[in-house]
Amino acid sequence: PDHDTFWPDNEDMEEKTKAYAKRAAAVANKMGAVYHPWAEDARHSPWKLRLFNLERGCRGLPSGNEFETMRNLLLSWENTRKEGAVGERSRYVILLEDLNPRIAELLGVLLEIPPEFFLSHCIGSNTLSVVDKQLSKGGSSKYWKAAVPQNRTLPRETKLGRYELLCGSFFRWKGSLDGHRHVSFQSYVSYWANSYRNGSWIAVIITDPHPSRLLLFPASSPDDPKTIHLKTHEPPYKSQYREIVLDSTNDDFTQPHERSIFDAVAEAYENIPPKSDDDPFSATYIVRNRIRALWEQDIFWDQRVIYETVYRNVWSHQISQSSPASENFENRIAINNQAMTEYQQLMRRQQIIRNNRHSIRAIIHNFRLSDTYYSPEKTSKHGDYKNEEIESWKFLDEKLQYAEESLKDHMMMYSTRSTMEETYEAKMQSWESMKQTKEANRQTAAANRMARSSGQLTKIATIIVPCTFVASIFSMGGDFAAGESLFYVYWIISVPITVGLLTWILHED
Repeated sequence: PDHDTFWPDNEDMEEKTKAYAKRAAAVANKMGAVYHPWAEDARHSPWKLRLFNLERGCRGLPSGNEFETMRNLLLSWENTRKEGAVGERSRYVILLEDLNPRIAELLGVLLEIPPEFFLSHCIGSNTLSVVDKQLSKGGSSKYWKAAVPQNRTLPRETKLGRYELLCGSFFRWKGSLDGHRHVSFQSYVSYWANSYRNGSWIAVIITDPHPSRLLLFPASSPDDPKTIHLKTHEPPYKSQYREIVLDSTNDDFTQPHERSIFDAVAEAYENIPPKSDDDPFSATYIVRNRIRALWEQDIFWDQRVIYETVYRNVWSHQISQSSPASENFENRIAINNQAMTEYQQLMRRQQIIRNNRHSIRAIIHNFRLSDTYYSPEKTSKHGDYKNEEIESWKFLDEKLQYAEESLKDHMMMYSTRSTMEETYEAKMQSWESMKQTKEANRQTAAANRMARSSGQLTKIATIIVPCTFVASIFSMGGDFAAGESLFYVYWIISVPITVGLLTWILHED
């Protein structure tokens, strides 16, 4: 919509950039990109741009006129190429933080960079395969993209809910906060280069901004903050890894996780320009080192987390000591829940390590560290740099491999321990059941003895009562004696009582 402002006196470029923007929007729709510079509701974040001429001391452009200077430079270069002039050799590195649509259109039109390059960086996890007209892959001299680990701390007042995380204009994470006070994700660095005659080339490098924010999904309460700005994560074990710079007098040197990739790389390009050759990939040495430093720090931190997790699980695990179920049921439930939580944490950490190792393997491939065909100028110095880089990334891959195997072995031991506890618990329950059965048998035997005693008493009563009845007859005297006038009184009283007693005894038996 504002193309005429950027191209007030160049209708040709105005039309070309408009067409490029239209094509980019259509491609974004096909790729499923939601957050990108050409979206209708795009919110453009502050962006940075530096242009370095590696043939002239690698000094960056002064701040404030980046777009105008780069526009004039690229237009002049384009005219020179069209005229067929040989000219002097030129090698430029264009460093971008975040993405402005007008900058992307300028680069896309003049350098013939397809919009898929910019959109792939916006999506992040997207895989872009670049091939020529013969369907041959362009290789790392043309394009690569590398993931970079990032960690941020959540403000204490952050509410639980579903969020989207953005670095500048780039979407980088989506999920629910589960009570943790920090979030881990991956940012990206993308590279594109065009080579020309006489060993000239232009390389474009896009980085994510360091500041990041959370966007809350539509909530029921209008008072909930829709944007939450995150802080750099400071883990308690950060002292386990620290980076220093040789020959530096700056005491305020920031660690890899504290500084934006753009600022660190731009400063390095200005201080000591990298040596380059006809392959523009050689100019990415500083960027590759920065990516390696961030991965190295993150892997050392992950290793510390794994060590603490395994150590705590081995030495602090509670074994359920079985006792009568009524006395220890809640305790056993609590211990089992804790065990399941710990195992879930181990599974999550193992998946993180696997994903990180996959990213490291992709970087090793993209940075040509798994082959030997690349030798910049056949010099021992470049060869040393190459070998050092290979060994550094190989070392990181081996550390991840060791961490993955350690977690795998520990989870196997964890499973074995769980099986042993279940077996022990089953035996204890069986023993408890035997005790209860024995007690029930004892009570049954006592009841049987009481029943036998009652039967014996009944039999005794059956014999004694008639005998007592007969004896009572012969023991009476006077008018109540047998055959006398009042003898009937005895029958009136004794017979009903005796019959009642016998009936009651027989009924109870």
